Amino acid sequence: MKLIASSVLYITLLCTANAQSEWDWFSRNKLPLYNPGATSFTDFRLINGKAADGYLPGYYITLDGVQKDGEVQYNFPYIMERMLAFRVDGHITYFRPTEVKGYFVDGLYRESVTFNASLIKGAEGLHTFFMLPKEPGPLSLYYYTNQEIVWDFEPADDRIFNVKSYFEAFSKYNTIQESDIKKSPNADILKKGSEVGFLTDRFVIGFPNKMAELISECPAVAAKVKAKESGYKSANLRKIIQEYNACVEKK
Repeated sequence: MKLIASSVLYITLLCTANAQSEWDWFSRNKLPLYNPGATSFTDFRLINGKAADGYLPGYYITLDGVQKDGEVQYNFPYIMERMLAFRVDGHITYFRPTEVKGYFVDGLYRESVTFNASLIKGAEGLHTFFMLPKEPGPLSLYYYTNQEIVWDFEPADDRIFNVKSYFEAFSKYNTIQESDIKKSPNADILKKGSEVGFLTDRFVIGFPNKMAELISECPAVAAKVKAKESGYKSANLRKIIQEYNACVEKK
């Protein structure tokens, strides 16, 4: 058990967020973890006499900032974005995104992020998922696959904890070709400090004014965005975030 200082965690995010491209890591998830028709979390397939359980060394950060070391189960994005399966000495615990700050496995840190999925400011559509930080800082940019499954019934996000729901999700993903999943939606989330995040799609219309308002604490950068200067348009979002973060951190 280790108390993690915010600066150490921030460095970890910087070093790991871009360790692999957004889809490179997905191919690693094609582990044949479970036997066909499995209904138990312990019904793993055997490969070369070893259970293909998908657990790799990792850790999670508690809501109090304490690091817990153990093993994290690598799985399909839909599942990893909604559930952390964590094992210590053979004992497995399952966490919702609202129950931990985030977790680290295989060179990547996934952070718990609450965001509003509505494209209209003020409308409600709150969700909390584990996401990959693309640009961590005072203004953060996150990525998640935004994958959906056609369920026989429509479960709430936390119904993934139900064994039936979990294996239905796993089975559906196990039959989808990776090339098809790549064509499916994905989303970027902007999150400023402790505020609730939102889809970057909300800035598709009116980007100069909306973005300038969001980063108004740094007038020099905001002015370039509002004036639609070259290099400060919606296609340059990551550059704008980087300059804004550098500005804020100097204050």
